[in-house]
Amino acid sequence: MSPVLFLFVIQAFVDTLNLKAQPVQFAYFPENKNGNLTTIKGRLLSQDTSAKGTPLLFNTSFYVDDSFFLVSTRQELQQAIETLDKHFARFGLIMHLGSETKKSKSEAMYFPTSLQQAQHDFEKKHSS
Repeated sequence: MSPVLFLFVIQAFVDTLNLKAQPVQFAYFPENKNGNLTTIKGRLLSQDTSAKGTPLLFNTSFYVDDSFFLVSTRQELQQAIETLDKHFARFGLIMHLGSETKKSKSEAMYFPTSLQQAQHDFEKKHSS
């Protein structure tokens, strides 16, 4: 019964989670717009390079006890980590952030939008 109860807790967690990060827009291709019936739906093989696709807003994905959060800025990442940690605690759950003696199980990745942004972030980090 515990796996079922866990799913209820995680669903309640998701339903009550309120991240400040805005969803990121992607484009997908649900059908073959270019008329080439030999291509597979959703694939970009032989897709016209000027095709815009259908907008898809996305920022969160959950699978059992794993999750994925997509944010646009480094500041949103820091805010999301703090919000998630507090929200997990509300449900008696622990976010594995690590400590001085133990490595974190949670990972965060940041990809700057441009080389200029990466340089700015690097200089800001190393100037303080």
